[in-house]
Amino acid sequence: MAKYQVIKQLSHYDLSSGIARMTRLETNFDNSKIGVFLVLIANLMLEALKLSIGSTLGIDLNDFKDIASRTVNIIYGLLILIFIVGLMKALSLDKNRVTTATYFKSLLEQTKAEKEKEKAS
Repeated sequence: MAKYQVIKQLSHYDLSSGIARMTRLETNFDNSKIGVFLVLIANLMLEALKLSIGSTLGIDLNDFKDIASRTVNIIYGLLILIFIVGLMKALSLDKNRVTTATYFKSLLEQTKAEKEKEKAS
C-alpha cells in the first residue's frame, strides 16, 4: 500500500507520462512472440555448422554406428539445448518486467481515475 500512497502524490502530468512509459515497457519487453522464431533461426544456423563440420571432416552424420558421427550429433544436440535454456531464461526475465510494468500501469490508471473523480466532485 505504500507504493500506492506515493503514486497518489504524483501530478496529473506525471501520472499520464507514467502510464505511457509503462505501456511502452509492456510492448518493448514482450518477446514471447518471437521466441519460437529465434529458436528456429539458431537451429538452422547450428545445423549448417554441423553439416559443414561433417563434410569438412568427411563424416557421414546419418551413420549412427560411427562414433565420430554420434559425437558430432551429441555436440549439436547439447548446443541446441544450451541455447534454448538461455533463451527461455531471458524470456522469463522479460516476462517479469512486463508483469511489473502492467502492475504499475494499473496502479497509475487507478490513481488517475480517483484524482479525476475527486476533482469532479
